[in-house]
Amino acid sequence: MRALLLLPLFIFLCILQSCAAQTVLDIPLSRAIEKIKRGDIQFIMDADVSRMGEIARLDAAAPFYAALLLENAAPDNTDTEHRINSLLGEALKSRVTKKEAAKKIIPTDPDRYYREFSEKSSVAQGTAWQSAFEIFESVEQRNPDWDTLASFFFDGPTGEPQRWLFRKLNLFLGVQGEASTDKNTIAALIEGRFAVSRSSYREALLAFRPALSAADGEALFLSHPELLSDLGKAFQYTAPAEGIKRFLSMAAAMADAAMAPAMLDRGVHVSDALYRLFYYAGRMARQMKKAREASDYFELAVPFASDGKDVCIWYIFDIAYNEKPESVVPFIKKYAPFWNDASYFDDIFDKISFFVCKNRKWTVLTDVFDVINRYASAETRAKYAYIIGRAVQLGFLEWKNGIERSGFYYKIAYSAIETGRITIPAFYYRTLAAKRLSLPPDFAACISQSHVAKSPPAVQKPPMSADEIKFLDGFFDFGCSAAAYPFLRESFDRLTLAQVRWFLERLAAAKQWRRLINLTVLCRERNDFKPERRDLELSYPQGFKADIEDFAEKAGIAPALLFALVRQESVFNPSAYSRAGASGLTQLMERTAQDMAHYLARNGGPDYRVDGTVNLVDPNINLHLGALYYRELLDRLGNAETAVLAYNGGIGRIRRWRRAETELPDDLFLESVELTETREYGRAVLGGQAVYDFLYYKSD
Repeated sequence: MRALLLLPLFIFLCILQSCAAQTVLDIPLSRAIEKIKRGDIQFIMDADVSRMGEIARLDAAAPFYAALLLENAAPDNTDTEHRINSLLGEALKSRVTKKEAAKKIIPTDPDRYYREFSEKSSVAQGTAWQSAFEIFESVEQRNPDWDTLASFFFDGPTGEPQRWLFRKLNLFLGVQGEASTDKNTIAALIEGRFAVSRSSYREALLAFRPALSAADGEALFLSHPELLSDLGKAFQYTAPAEGIKRFLSMAAAMADAAMAPAMLDRGVHVSDALYRLFYYAGRMARQMKKAREASDYFELAVPFASDGKDVCIWYIFDIAYNEKPESVVPFIKKYAPFWNDASYFDDIFDKISFFVCKNRKWTVLTDVFDVINRYASAETRAKYAYIIGRAVQLGFLEWKNGIERSGFYYKIAYSAIETGRITIPAFYYRTLAAKRLSLPPDFAACISQSHVAKSPPAVQKPPMSADEIKFLDGFFDFGCSAAAYPFLRESFDRLTLAQVRWFLERLAAAKQWRRLINLTVLCRERNDFKPERRDLELSYPQGFKADIEDFAEKAGIAPALLFALVRQESVFNPSAYSRAGASGLTQLMERTAQDMAHYLARNGGPDYRVDGTVNLVDPNINLHLGALYYRELLDRLGNAETAVLAYNGGIGRIRRWRRAETELPDDLFLESVELTETREYGRAVLGGQAVYDFLYYKSD
């Protein structure tokens, strides 16, 4: 009888539990899911901290994403911190978010998590904290692996795990494995690395000097490349003359054949060490403004470089250009066949083309082009070929059969993109060359033919697991798309191209335009990337489409141009704010916005001025005033090229430069503009306009 009476109570409790499971923080489950997908976290902030575990009812991984939402949107106070830590504690229970949650929560109380680790907890598994905990556990047990300890401190990053372990090791440092280097020296080296990470170079050098004076001090630096690089930075910014003398002495000792076996025994990678010694000697000499000496050291570094070859060659080119622009040509002839990434030198070649157009040194351009035509990026090849073609056509370069010869160069500019990566400047010069050749730009052909075979990466990384893919998807499923990019970037090399494109579409659906465009740029470097039209659409999206088209029509300008301008100015981020004080989608200065708002109100339009200011973060207001401002520049200057340049460089400056360059047509005037930023801006907006026209408004 008693059992019969208890049965209804049991059923009632089951019903209550079931009902509770259908709610999250007193909100129906489905409604809570919708709120968190929209980024609405107020219901989480209003709930008691002790109830944060209920978020796991949405999904076992949901607490991690909720913690991210709180980090980005909630006030920074103790209550928020407790909520975040509680959510991260729940996130540790999910196999999907466990690793990333551990990275965030362990630094809040590493001693506690070390104790859990020592009790065979797996919380730190797969993170840098695992190595820190394992090393300290071995030290506590008087069984340390000193090679592992040295590698942890001297060969990797200098983050929180290293700082925690350094504090914990205390007197355990340097007792074994480094018999000739005492613990105080080891501690000083670690402190020196921490100082470099803070850009406290004088403090770092003070810490490093005792080790250099020790019997085996130099060998210790040479056997740990990152430690040697930190020493180079410390010398460069504090005592470059002393650093050069020291580094050249170390290089001379390594070149001594009698010392080579001892170096190898100590684990010194001779080529890498010599590269770093000469490379930092070059940086030190450059710091001292000893240009020729610096160039000599960079040249000495090149034969020993692996990954760092391009940066040495870049310094050699830059030093030669700054000394005398024409003097860079022999160095280009010497090193162009050996660089790894041609696009790394585009800025140097842009400096040269500017110098040529500004000073009418047209033969310098032809001399350089004859060398780099086989080696340079598509962007540089297209630029040089087009400028030479125009110089020949205009008679600046005298050439027999000039019309035929200019057409030859225009064809190179037109076709350069077919063997290069898709970039806006390459599109820009293709568009210009197409006009001269009376051909359509034919961007569709560019897309299908622009794949470049690249050498495979030296190390093949393991593919993403199902849990890792689910973790990345969770950012979009739980309203955290704005926080996804760093994790996508970290995982990029392990994602298949199909998976990358999946996440590109998710970013587009979430209207994360800046992050979407950044990821499409990374795609160009992939060995397996062959662009399709959709890739181009994702790289040139139509954020704020209705508003941009509406305000472009009202201002009487091409919508493709306004899209390109917004993409270049703010990457479709309405909250963008520059160091100069420009705001919003079209990056207007407050004074300019006030002038445009006054003009608009005076002519019967809406008055956007409130209490003497204009809300430039409002996309509608910003787009309306930005379109009007470009229209005003167009009316005052008379053509799109100079109006675009004036939008970036200022109308007064552009007018002054234009009056000084009356001989040059508008396209070559752009190449002669003194500000690199403004030259690049002009190509980006005008080239972007051509791409937007092709994709959305005109056929070829």
